[in-house]
Amino acid sequence: MLKSLKYILVVIICIFIKINIDAQNSIHHKKIELYVDSVFCGMEVEVPVDTLAVKLVNKEWDEEEKVYAIYYWISSNIQYDYESFKNGAGIKNTMENDIVNETFKQKKAVCEGYSYLFKHMCDIVGVESMIIIGYSRYELYEAGMPLNSPTHAWNAVKINNRWKLLDATWASSKEYRIYYFLTPPEEFVVNHYPENKEWQLLEDNVSKNEFDSYPYISPEYFKLGFKSDYPKKGLIKTTTKGVVNLNISMPNDLEFMLKLYDYEVGEWVSNMDFKITRCEDKGDIRINLQKKGKYLLQVDVMRQDSGTYTITQGILGYTLLNE
Repeated sequence: MLKSLKYILVVIICIFIKINIDAQNSIHHKKIELYVDSVFCGMEVEVPVDTLAVKLVNKEWDEEEKVYAIYYWISSNIQYDYESFKNGAGIKNTMENDIVNETFKQKKAVCEGYSYLFKHMCDIVGVESMIIIGYSRYELYEAGMPLNSPTHAWNAVKINNRWKLLDATWASSKEYRIYYFLTPPEEFVVNHYPENKEWQLLEDNVSKNEFDSYPYISPEYFKLGFKSDYPKKGLIKTTTKGVVNLNISMPNDLEFMLKLYDYEVGEWVSNMDFKITRCEDKGDIRINLQKKGKYLLQVDVMRQDSGTYTITQGILGYTLLNE
């Protein structure tokens, strides 16, 4: 009994510490955001990118604060160029200065523009950074599917003599701005795979084959408090009876919701045959596929808070094969 009480007390203390750290980080980021937003408030004259980089940072700030100011300005002011993306624009062998100047002038770019501009502005304020080229898994339908060519660019930055990872491009979606700033490497690698394995920044590197086999994992998965022990195989073949079994850890305040997309008919399955059983902090999922074919399993979660329900869609995605 005494051990149980001690365990509960430790858990409460850890939660309290995490809440306070998160609150402090939020205030810390907000302070920098307000400063950056005020730098050119009301000014109509466009300044050179080097001048902007210097004015964005307070000389008294440490390296992390300077980096966040640059990261925040880029993710807030550079729009993603969907038209260029649709036209097949990817990683090019263009001169760095040309990419930087075009991105800054047009205020829009694909990933290379974001990453090159970030590095250039870090260079100006004296912070070491790198442009990382690699593979990314961005869509649910890519679950368990091999990625054949590098199509994404992001950055590593050296803060207090330690390399950290960030993605200013994906941070242009405001809800992910904080998440993709200095993301833990073990979380970053689930959807970012660098051509040079060293830039995983992990003690034990993930192989390209392992990465290709991953499910789709949304940033919301980690933001909601899920653990990293998700089923690593994103392509799942059924048993002889058309059954799929998944065992996924889940926080106690969440419940799973499932959607199944049938690729053959091109629509979501209306009468999905499944069962979800909670066992402590695990959710056991059993799905019975009624016919042969290829399917996309979308895992959503629901949280009840004071009588209201919040649904977060697509935290995980799996490709199912019933052969």
